[in-house]
Amino acid sequence: MESQSEDSFRSKVDESGRVFLPATVRSVMGVEKGGVVILAREGDEYVLRTPRRALRRVQEMLRQYKSKDVDLVDELLAERRAEVGRDRNRP
Repeated sequence: MESQSEDSFRSKVDESGRVFLPATVRSVMGVEKGGVVILAREGDEYVLRTPRRALRRVQEMLRQYKSKDVDLVDELLAERRAEVGRDRNRP
């Protein structure tokens, strides 16, 4: 592995297809040895993210569809209660 700059690293793919992540990269990302990372395709490139960051990204993307005057938790609970009520009325 050769370091190219503080934010860019060159790394080889080994015989098993594994890529080495330098300790500085793991430290910045908060990933321990044996930890999980997600490779996300963005156009013709892949971006490396932690599961937490990937979840936050999805939440940010979905936030635009959320109505400010609707509490989704209350709406979900009401739907589930209605479903339970329907199930109880079935023979």
